[in-house]
Amino acid sequence: MAERRKRRLARGASGFTLLEVLGAVAVMGISYALLATVAIESLRSVGDSQRRIDASLLADEKLAEIELAVELGELIELRDEEYDEEPFLVHIEVLDMEELYPPSGGVDESTDLISFLAAEAAGPFAPHRTSNWLLGYLREVHVTVLWVDGANERAVTRSAFIYDQQAWMEAEGERAAAEAEEQSGDGGNDDDEGDRR
Repeated sequence: MAERRKRRLARGASGFTLLEVLGAVAVMGISYALLATVAIESLRSVGDSQRRIDASLLADEKLAEIELAVELGELIELRDEEYDEEPFLVHIEVLDMEELYPPSGGVDESTDLISFLAAEAAGPFAPHRTSNWLLGYLREVHVTVLWVDGANERAVTRSAFIYDQQAWMEAEGERAAAEAEEQSGDGGNDDDEGDRR
């Protein structure tokens, strides 16, 4: 009898009951489900971050192209355009500051922006410190890169203020030529009056 008892105890101690096995499987299943959810969210987050980085780099590149064109002396065309650059939609908007900040119509046409620019300006801008003349050559540039993420539309925007020195130089050249022509025209009139006397 003692031997039978020893065998039963040995047999019971070496195995698991069905209830213990089912409990272990349930705990493992819940753990795997939680780990899978965390892994899926991580992958989604990594994908979103990668798209945001790609969109940021594209926006920086487009803004740098505009700034480089200005540095090379090209005129900045006012525009509002959109085009596809898969998987993104690029929206470039170049605004004229003169239109955004029109003169107030009073004696002093200065705005807060003009006051700031006037404080920063030196040299050839000194005569124009209280008018909106300077704004005609200042551009506000916005580059927005959009993409669709599930049901949501996401966007990255880069903005800059660019001074169009080439346009200013052309306008100054035209103004100087007009003044020279006006002076030569006035000088000719003075000579005619001298000849008459």
